[in-house]
Amino acid sequence: KMLEKFDSVKDKDILDPTCGAGGLLVACILAGADPKRIYGIELDPEVLEIAKRRLGKLGVPSSNLILGDALDPESYEKLGRSTDEI
Repeated sequence: KMLEKFDSVKDKDILDPTCGAGGLLVACILAGADPKRIYGIELDPEVLEIAKRRLGKLGVPSSNLILGDALDPESYEKLGRSTDEI
């Protein structure tokens, strides 16, 4: 239901700052988002590895998923880009 709030995820950079195992990002891809424009931040390194494996199967580069704290501005700087949707 959350994706219904998006006008469109196509042609946008999408960031989930607390991506967990990547469930919302998978939904974005299924809704038409470009996997190469999907980004995630996760605090737990073990959960991040699950997200990388899961999203990697859908074409998301592992470098787009980073270890970090969503409350720390440096985590966003690590991504090196701004995004259209959070």
